[in-house]
Amino acid sequence: MFKVGNNLDMTDAGAMVAVSQQVNAHKSVLGIVLSPQVNVDEESTVVLNTKQALAFGAAFGAVFAILSWLFRKR
Repeated sequence: MFKVGNNLDMTDAGAMVAVSQQVNAHKSVLGIVLSPQVNVDEESTVVLNTKQALAFGAAFGAVFAILSWLFRKR
């Protein structure tokens, strides 16, 4: 599930991707959070924050580009 909005207030919720100016989470599980301001309590979990998500995307893109190049040469 994708959550997008100006301000996201989540309680007992889950989201694969949350994109917002501000995210407030209470007892929630978030996969990827892209937001400049994130407030989560101790009972919430964030798998990837903004910097980690960008690094993962860059690494995935680089590996995909190298593999494409290698298979194209054959």
